[in-house]
Amino acid sequence: MASSLRALVRQHPVITAVLVVSTVAGALAGPSVLPPEWSLARRMIGGALAGGGIGLLMTATKML
Repeated sequence: MASSLRALVRQHPVITAVLVVSTVAGALAGPSVLPPEWSLARRMIGGALAGGGIGLLMTATKML
């Protein structure tokens, strides 16, 4: 599994970078955008999921 993941990253470095950057950006933006009554961890995880979803949409539209 790990070797196939490494091979995928080597074959598609731009897609990997887009996914990683969008996930990290979402995790950093989540605490300021999501409701303050949520815990910090929940806001960061929610932001990371949203950022990862946006990254997937961005890469999927380029691949199709």
